[in-house]
Amino acid sequence: MAYPGGGNGWPEQQPQQPYQQYPPQQGYPQDPQQQYQGYQQQGFQQFPQQTYQGFAPEPLKGGKKGLWIGLGALVLVIAVGATLFFVLRDGEEPQPQAAPPSSSAPAPPPSSSSATKPPSSSSGAPKDNKVPSTTPGWQGILSVKDKTAYDLPASGWETEPGQIVGYNEGEFKMVIHEASTYKLGACPEVRGSNRGVVGFATADQIPVENAARGAVRLWIQAATGKPEVPLPDITQVPIAGGSIQAVSSTGTFTPAETEECRAPSVKVTSAAFKSGDQTICFVMAIDQGTPDALTEADAQKILASLRPQQ
Repeated sequence: MAYPGGGNGWPEQQPQQPYQQYPPQQGYPQDPQQQYQGYQQQGFQQFPQQTYQGFAPEPLKGGKKGLWIGLGALVLVIAVGATLFFVLRDGEEPQPQAAPPSSSAPAPPPSSSSATKPPSSSSGAPKDNKVPSTTPGWQGILSVKDKTAYDLPASGWETEPGQIVGYNEGEFKMVIHEASTYKLGACPEVRGSNRGVVGFATADQIPVENAARGAVRLWIQAATGKPEVPLPDITQVPIAGGSIQAVSSTGTFTPAETEECRAPSVKVTSAAFKSGDQTICFVMAIDQGTPDALTEADAQKILASLRPQQ
């Protein structure tokens, strides 16, 4: 993946403190004729969320825009980062509005990959994120903040507690928390290279349809810096052993040819569902078309393993 960040990154907020607050929605804009198609870019594509997005810290000076990957206990992090709001009204396109940051802490040095600016880490990151898995032979990962767990294959994944991954520069910003990284070091000469990331985007109480579609779109927008990304379609996917029907969206983009450790394409998938009055939104951005890429079967098993965990 050309968008991977380095071993450092921005810190995660306290579990109770969402990266981003989202204003209530009037309902997600649905356009049956507007089907999401693969969006080719000169760089990574990120899905822009219409109403929710994780906060990203103030950009580091120097270096280019890219995905950041940070571990939760590396540095004392920002108490409150710049929060990006996406206000979506009926019939309107998302309009980004950045809220001013309240405080900040020193950020780690940039990475050499296309994700050149690592995020900072949060002192409030959980010390352990392991729970029993529901998928035989796999490992269970818990997001304390979301009270939701997911399963991953037993090997090939970096699962440090409190890891945050995302994009924090440019007009569109997007981060996921309690993230796990697949095949970290996929290209040994490219620091922070990987073949995929999964994690949660803070969605607060917005409609699940908005969260699912917006997450995919915003991730692509943040990765590419281009707003012309149509909202993807939504489908129903069973999770938690079939006891919950989540709303899912998918989009695929082509990384820039200049990207290091480049994959032919990247597939972004979301799954959103209600847990109490909260919307939980899970995101996967997985390299496609490389010999070491995650299989589609495993990707679907990860998605299906999502479950509330009190």
